[in-house]
Amino acid sequence: MDRLGPVQVGDRGIQFNDMDSIMRFAKAVAASQFCPQGFSDIDCFICINKGLEVGMTPLSALENIYVVNRRATIFGDAPKALCEASGLMEQYHQCYEGEEGSDQFRAVVTSKRKGREPQTETFSVRDAKVAELWGKASRDGKPSPWILYPKRMLMFRARGYNLRDNFGDVLKGFQIGELVDDFENAKQASGRVVEPNLPNGAPSTRAQAESRLSRRAGAPEPNARANT
Repeated sequence: MDRLGPVQVGDRGIQFNDMDSIMRFAKAVAASQFCPQGFSDIDCFICINKGLEVGMTPLSALENIYVVNRRATIFGDAPKALCEASGLMEQYHQCYEGEEGSDQFRAVVTSKRKGREPQTETFSVRDAKVAELWGKASRDGKPSPWILYPKRMLMFRARGYNLRDNFGDVLKGFQIGELVDDFENAKQASGRVVEPNLPNGAPSTRAQAESRLSRRAGAPEPNARANT
């Protein structure tokens, strides 16, 4: 391994100079507890490369990319973050309109790209019903995000369409998870949660780990750090 030379580290983390250094890092990730459940070292290698294409750091790619129908998909706040980081987004605004609970209730997203007029996209409860998303259950019959977080999922849909239409070159053809909603074909997770040795009375990390496991297994849970 040493004959391949050192891997550079900068202010944005690992910096790769060739495919060998990426593969070395992918193998290290695959052997760690930071590896996405169900991913092999080859999966990590491809995921890192896909992320680099759109400006993601390696670990950010592993956190924000999952596989649907053998295609890389990004979800949650990652698409918006990439568009904002590109320097092409001048303005962004999101809100809800209409009476909550009615078919007319909708999420509204407006973004302005440099050199273009503002572009607005909406997604309503009625749109979700027509698309057979409203009240959709997960693979095992448990509530999906469309049941647990319907308001937020409307926003993710409106945002996804807006960003895909307005910043397609930034996203470079990536699918946006909330526009796919094909959880039946998401890359399956396997494994178990391993608890560290915690002091008496320390809070368990099991719930957080199981949440990440569930997200990789199927429906992507809305980003807990997103503004609601």
